[in-house]
Amino acid sequence: MDRRNLLTKLLMVFLVLMFLGGITLGAIEVLSAEGQEPPEANYQQSLTQRPESKEEIIQYLNYCVDYAKAEKTKLDINTELSIDDDSVSFGENGDMLKKSFIYAKDSLLDNLMKKYPESSFDFGRDYSEKLWNLKFDPVLIAGSESKEEADNYTFKILFPDEENPFGMIGVVNQSFHMSNTQAVFRYLWDSCKNFASVDDVKVRCTGLEIDSNVNRLTNKISNIIYIKKMVVEADITFLGELSPAGTRKMTFTVEEKTNFNFTWANLTLSPKTLNMEKGDILVINALITASGDVKAKWLSSNPAVASVGSDGYVKGEEISKEPVMISAEFDFLGKKYTDTCEVYVKVPVKKVKISQKKLNMKTGSTAKLDAYVKPDDATIKEVLWFSKDPTIAKVDKNGNVTAVSKGGTEIYILSKDGYYKISCAVTVTD
Repeated sequence: MDRRNLLTKLLMVFLVLMFLGGITLGAIEVLSAEGQEPPEANYQQSLTQRPESKEEIIQYLNYCVDYAKAEKTKLDINTELSIDDDSVSFGENGDMLKKSFIYAKDSLLDNLMKKYPESSFDFGRDYSEKLWNLKFDPVLIAGSESKEEADNYTFKILFPDEENPFGMIGVVNQSFHMSNTQAVFRYLWDSCKNFASVDDVKVRCTGLEIDSNVNRLTNKISNIIYIKKMVVEADITFLGELSPAGTRKMTFTVEEKTNFNFTWANLTLSPKTLNMEKGDILVINALITASGDVKAKWLSSNPAVASVGSDGYVKGEEISKEPVMISAEFDFLGKKYTDTCEVYVKVPVKKVKISQKKLNMKTGSTAKLDAYVKPDDATIKEVLWFSKDPTIAKVDKNGNVTAVSKGGTEIYILSKDGYYKISCAVTVTD
């Protein structure tokens, strides 16, 4: 064999080995990097225990409204009207009239909405007289619901149906401003007089309800909604060109929602945590809720590590294991609003490794696992240790594993920086 052929074959063997080695190393890299898995956020306790009875709900909501008034929140009031298409009926053989009514419904509702002008009260204005009553004797309440959903409490207060809501006088009718609704219905019937006469009108309230949402962490109320669901029946006699339709029993269901929406003055920074490297320039966004020309003032707890400009741009000056608190604040209506962002200037962790991927143990025995972060010069090297099933094998904060009972589980680590995860499969036998 000549020298040239020998060199060629040796080169091919070398390239094949390099290729296979690359695959092997790549596989090892995949096995040693199982992605990122931030730990579950700790549950935040409510500022006030969730009220459950109707008495407690009424008391709590009145407290929250008084709190909103004291904090000089903004208030927006608007009303929504809707008619359920499926509820519309003109009696036997009235399908064509029903379709015509549904077709004209949006225009009809637009005209009715003119009787419900929106109103808005800016921060600092007194809107007490515009709020509807919330101080009900619990005897008047038919039922209530109280739920916790994420960071909110949601409430429903239900009242009995009323067969004659416009003919009755009482706290509930006054609180739901039934007289305003009655005036709107009068306007509706008057608007029909050019093509029909309306007689024997009956309106039944089949749903009187108050809904509300409150942030359970702050007791800040976001809205109160007064809901009236009404079934309308009337004899309608068509006139003029429509007179061949004769007299019909018209029925439909209308829902009226009056929304009281509270807006709280606030300052929120985003993100709440910022990771950066030396020399980086990144921005923290400040969402300001206020009126007028309000600007935030920015501060850094350690400008030598992370400095901040007047517009929220942060520069990483020096690497540090300790975080820097970047804060923003502004004054509004005699109160200071502030929020913070935790900034780390560091060499970030890219992945983690563990000393063993599999571990066979006997019950009662112990073993030591070691964890490593990459790159070697990462600023924050600490890891967190977890066991998926501590009843089979448990682990302490230093990676010491104790076999507890027969079975299989997983010991895994999360890097404190980046929450990179890697695991070791543990099998315990007797």
